[in-house]
Amino acid sequence: MGRERHCTHCWNKGHNRRTCSELTNWYKETALEYKEASSPWGAKHYAAAYTKRTGLDLDGNFVGKPKQERRATVKKCSWCRSRYHNKRTCPKRGEWLEDKMRENKRYRFTIQERAEALKIGVGSLLSTRRYFHAPDDKGEMHYNSHQILGIIEKIDWNRITCDNASLEKVVTVNWVNCPTDDYRASSGMGRREEQQILASLLRPDHQFKGWDVDVVGYSDNPTAGMPENWITKKAKFEEPKMGTHWK
Repeated sequence: MGRERHCTHCWNKGHNRRTCSELTNWYKETALEYKEASSPWGAKHYAAAYTKRTGLDLDGNFVGKPKQERRATVKKCSWCRSRYHNKRTCPKRGEWLEDKMRENKRYRFTIQERAEALKIGVGSLLSTRRYFHAPDDKGEMHYNSHQILGIIEKIDWNRITCDNASLEKVVTVNWVNCPTDDYRASSGMGRREEQQILASLLRPDHQFKGWDVDVVGYSDNPTAGMPENWITKKAKFEEPKMGTHWK
C-alpha cells in the first residue's frame, strides 16, 4: 500500500506544500506585515510568492494565471489522434499491420517460389564487370574493365520485406577474382560485398533496376538459412510519417 502524502509545511495529510492553503495565507499575511513595517523588499518578495500561487495581488485583484494551475494534458494516440487508446492498441494501426502482413506474405512467397524454381540464391555463381587496376603481361598497371565471378554466401532473409526490396542490402557476395583494393591489385584477391536482393527473384511488377549482374551458376540449396515459417513470420515495417495517415 502506498504511503499517504502529507504537507511539509503544516503536516496535514491530503495535500503537499505547493497546494497548502495555510502556507498561501502565510505568504499574504507576511507580505502585509512587511508592507506596514515599510519594508519594501520583504513586502515585494512575499507578495510575489502569494501572487505566484494564487494569481491575485494583495488587494484581491486578478493579475495573471497562477503557476500551480496547470492544464491537464490530454493524451492522444499518435496514429489516429483518438483519446481513448494509445498507438500500441490503436485499431486503425492494427488494420494497417494486418494489411502489411498480408502483402508481405505474398511478397515473400513469390521470392521463395522463384528461388526454388530458378535455383537462384545461396550458393549461386554470379558474373559482372568491374573497373580496377591490374597488371598486363608486361607487368604494367592499367585501369580497365574486368569480368569477375562471385558466390552468394549468405542471404539475410529476416531483413527482406515488401518495403525494402530496392534499398536493403541483404545478399553477401564473395567476388573471388576481384582485388581487395581497386587501386592495388597486389593487395590480394577476393572481396565480400553486400548487395540488394536479385531482381530475378521478384515478380515482374516488383522488379527494379538494380546492379548489373548475371547468374552463371545455379544452386542446389538456394534457400539455405531461411527461417522456418519465414513467409508468415512477423516483420518490422516502415510506418508512415506522423500526420500522413490521419487528418
